[in-house]
Amino acid sequence: MAVVLSHPKHTGKTYRLPTERDLNAYRAAKSALEQKRQALWAEWGMDPVPDEEIQMTGRGQITTPLFGMTRFGDMFNARQKLTLITFVEKVRQVFQHVSVSHTQEFARAIVTYLALAVDRLADSDSMQCWWQSTWEKEAITFARQALQMTWDYFESNPLGEKGYRFDTFVGASQEVIKRLAGDGFAIVNQGTAVDLPWPEDTFDAVLTDPPYYDNVNYSALSNFFYVWLRRTLADHYPDLFTTPLAPKLQEIVQDPNRHESKKQAQAFFEEMLTRALGEIHRVLKPQGIAVIVFAHKTTEAWETIINALLDAGLYMTASWPIHTEMQSRLNANETAALASSIYMVCRKRTTNQVGEYPKVRKEIDERVRQKLTQFWDEGIRGADFFMSAIGPAVEAFGKYARVEKLSVPRWKRSASTRAWKNFRVSQ
Repeated sequence: MAVVLSHPKHTGKTYRLPTERDLNAYRAAKSALEQKRQALWAEWGMDPVPDEEIQMTGRGQITTPLFGMTRFGDMFNARQKLTLITFVEKVRQVFQHVSVSHTQEFARAIVTYLALAVDRLADSDSMQCWWQSTWEKEAITFARQALQMTWDYFESNPLGEKGYRFDTFVGASQEVIKRLAGDGFAIVNQGTAVDLPWPEDTFDAVLTDPPYYDNVNYSALSNFFYVWLRRTLADHYPDLFTTPLAPKLQEIVQDPNRHESKKQAQAFFEEMLTRALGEIHRVLKPQGIAVIVFAHKTTEAWETIINALLDAGLYMTASWPIHTEMQSRLNANETAALASSIYMVCRKRTTNQVGEYPKVRKEIDERVRQKLTQFWDEGIRGADFFMSAIGPAVEAFGKYARVEKLSVPRWKRSASTRAWKNFRVSQ
């Protein structure tokens, strides 16, 4: 439709129609793709163009198979495929070159960072990228947390002067490495949240941002990146790439597609989240704090995470709505999407204090009114303001091991989690 040009010494963009030379270059890429694809297929023992099937999810997060894009390779045109498999080929060759003068461990680290840059290149060079005419810039595949049909697309130049370029992605990794090497270090472990590899009472603080109920199906979306990483790094990390697509059985997400019903999916999410929070309780020191980030617009999701917190032996001592999302993001345009996440500061329960229902209800009213006044003065509005009331309510309620109505016989007195359900329904 059009070619967008930029000049390294001038601002602004120039637009022109494609020429016959442009079209011939694209046709040449189609021919070169087939030759290179067959050669690399024979060398690697797998199709260099991702042929894994795209799995659809609930909530319409992945819809491309409805429009004929059934495999991940279908999301790229011929020139984009040729570009990406060439970059993968060259990154794989880097290991041999670096190993000549350095250790294999060092060479593996270099290849790993380059592979991550290739993944970012795939994100910025697929047929899901589109041209943002307002800002005159390209939008990446994951402009939002979804893989949905784009009716026209923008093809970037990964070797150009501006925009999303491979050397920019590598440079960003270099800056991160410099900062980590100069100021400290981080240890990254790959494992499951329901079985942490540390002894009891290890940490002063634990900070986590668990899945937001059914908002985002991360493992299904991560397949887009996984299939390219598998072609670049599988030889170096065979234990991480044993399956064609990202593992999903243990993912803590509420997805009815993986269960027989929505009720079973909800029960699975609450059970697994309780186990994960129980592990946080186990590794946390007696006076330590856990900060848990959550955001959702439904009381159903909030009931689930609050039950999980209480069942895990954690109670909330403070909560803060913090703006974590850009107002200009695609999902926020003309929607009631949340701009804030609730940061819940929790501690291990150390007492068995029992609360009387009328007194606790009064405490909740007072606490909610106090905090909502504060949040309003700080500029919290809309759906964020409504959801920010949940934290203060649980602060007042959750400090008790049990909340009881004096009129209820002793044998019918509720545990705190069930009392919370009764209280929520009564409101």
